[in-house]
Parts: sequence; structure tokens; C-alpha cells
Amino acid sequence: MDITFLGEGEIPEVIEELVSDSLEVSIASAFLNFKGFSILEKYLKKYDQIKSVQILLDENFHPDEQVKKKLLERILNLPNAEVRIFCDEKKLFHSKIYCFKGHKKLRSLLGHQI
Repeated sequence: MDITFLGEGEIPEVIEELVSDSLEVSIASAFLNFKGFSILEKYLKKYDQIKSVQILLDENFHPDEQVKKKLLERILNLPNAEVRIFCDEKKLFHSKIYCFKGHKKLRSLLGHQI
């Protein structure tokens, strides 16, 4: 197992590397904004070998309802995309997990909002 710590400026480059070699992308994140999604969206559209994009978000993933609606629309416009919303006020959902499954490897980013 390899572990690498990334600086904030390294995230877009690493996302491209991970997406370019992936067949499936799975994300569980408590938060999502346009800046982070735009990075991911750019590479998901650039590399067309991806067969599945699964995204799990907290129901309060963004404080602005209009932004939430626009982000959900953009996610659902991605090829092979599926989004689910975590709705349970009794439990805390604070994940930040990004998994990229390729032909031979499963690689993950943990603990950072893109």
C-alpha cells in the first residue's frame, strides 16, 4: 500500500491521473461546491472509458438550495452517473472519500473536499 500526502495545489493534477485510469468512480462526500465539482466534471468528460460514476452526498451538501439544484443537474448530466442523498438527522454523515477503480488497481483520496 502506498500513502501520499497531497498539497492543495496538487489535487487537480492527481484527479486527472486517477480518472484517466479509472473504469468506475465512487464518491461519498458531505460537501460539494462548483469549484470542486468542476475539476471532477472536466476529467470525467475528457476520459470516456468510465462505466460508472456513483456519488453519495449529505442532504446539506451545500447551504444554498439553488446551488444544490444546479449541482445535482450537472451530476446527472454526466454519462453513467448516479447520485444518492444521505438523509438521517439522527446520524452524522461527514465523509470525504473518492475511490477510483481501474483495470488493476483501486485508488482512493481520503479526507479532503475537492
